[in-house]
Amino acid sequence: MPSKPRPVHLPPKDFGSRTIPVTAQKAGIWYRVFPSAFNPIYFSKNDANRFSPWVGPCGALYVAADPETCLMEIYGDRIYGFKQRNEQVALPDSDWKSRHVALLTVPALPICDLTNRKTLQECGVDATALVYPELAVPQAWAVAIMQHPASFAGIRYLSRFTHAPCLAIFDRVPNVGVRRSLGSLPAIAAADRILERFDIALV
Repeated sequence: MPSKPRPVHLPPKDFGSRTIPVTAQKAGIWYRVFPSAFNPIYFSKNDANRFSPWVGPCGALYVAADPETCLMEIYGDRIYGFKQRNEQVALPDSDWKSRHVALLTVPALPICDLTNRKTLQECGVDATALVYPELAVPQAWAVAIMQHPASFAGIRYLSRFTHAPCLAIFDRVPNVGVRRSLGSLPAIAAADRILERFDIALV
């Protein structure tokens, strides 16, 4: 007898009136991997993004605690897709070489910390919704957080692939800065480690 799927919960109707904890994210340095055709500080709206859909009120800038996590957030689904099919991982050489890494300075932010148990409890969200493959589900939660009266400046979450911290910074934060450009992926040791770890061919 087939098992029943677990229920996936969307934001409750009273989400805007709930007291959601505001976490003080300290100022710090975060990594960003981005296409060379763009400025490293680019707040995007895209239905392929987990926390900044096109219909949302804010664009988001995605950063991570380390460059490996940035790369896995970009390429992880493709990498594991190849692995599940028992095929060698093949990524476009032009795409790989066109991406750059930068260190960004992020100011102190009032964020919605989705890595915090109390925050999850007050929101009424579980991890299933945040990583649900149908992106309309986590996007609905992101839009609800953007619209909450607490005026969150971003979302802290854990990478599905490395479990390292990530931030989706909303475009209501004006003073994110570039500390240093580290160059394109072929010049980055962390990128070489990803290629070796997953036996990735650039084609």
